[in-house]
Amino acid sequence: MDTHSDWGEASDAVSELYFSHQLTPLERRSNAERVHADGRDLGPVRIAKVSWGSPVRLQSSHPGAFAVNLPVHGSLTSRIGSTELVATPNEATVYPPDTPAHIIEWDANVSIIGVRIEADYLRQEASKLFGSMPEMPPSIRLGADQDSDWADLVNTIAQNRHGHPLVREQLAGALTTAILLAAKPVEDDTLAACPKIVRSVVERLRAEPARAWTAADMAQVAGVSIRRLQQGFRDHLDTTPTDYLRLVRLERVRQELLAAAPGDSVTDIALANGVVHLGRFAAAYRRTYGERPSDTLRRVLGMT
Repeated sequence: MDTHSDWGEASDAVSELYFSHQLTPLERRSNAERVHADGRDLGPVRIAKVSWGSPVRLQSSHPGAFAVNLPVHGSLTSRIGSTELVATPNEATVYPPDTPAHIIEWDANVSIIGVRIEADYLRQEASKLFGSMPEMPPSIRLGADQDSDWADLVNTIAQNRHGHPLVREQLAGALTTAILLAAKPVEDDTLAACPKIVRSVVERLRAEPARAWTAADMAQVAGVSIRRLQQGFRDHLDTTPTDYLRLVRLERVRQELLAAAPGDSVTDIALANGVVHLGRFAAAYRRTYGERPSDTLRRVLGMT
């Protein structure tokens, strides 16, 4: 975004990029010369990088969309209803749509990466993933590998411009799925309904898809026999542990291909995620996404 000396002009520009809001500068002689904002529009999902350069307060109801704010530097204190939340580089705040929210402390040194997801689109993707829309938690903590995937994907997308509409659509879906999986609210109707033996294995498979898992390894994680674990997966997820692992690897490769950089290859990405039978993987990828992995990579990198 161009440099602005007028707060109103800078506020309008950020509203256009991310969310409409009411801005209150907290220093009388401050100006908007140090405001920086940039973004990526993926259709139903937008990514914004915002730094005000001076201490401010904000109010927004986030009309029609969820917001996820993750500070790159500093911390961000917000109040949603009677709940006060502090976002840090290790914990993002989730703002529900059409709900008054106050950012009461946005200091001069704080910069964020924000993700805006249209509410209807998030519900649609959640229904595909879980069968219903879970209640989103007020914050998402980064820590475990699977909980950091979405933040890594956001950073990658924010650093690259993807002009093809189909690529933007696919990136929007991949990022929304990653955020939903990272949120893992306890109210999640799918996993919460599963017994602990199934949940524990699901979480480990998502955390370590590249590991050379055997049926015995999975059963050891669950603390039950192989037969009992397989029955649990069939009863509650309508699949087998091995097929579930294949799906996890397929989704992970898809996400990484959509965020690929020059020099990346399908083989390297697949192998890094535990894929051994490349031909079988390529066939499953094409059945699921309607194109070959190499087609995805070629399109993302702008090759012909």
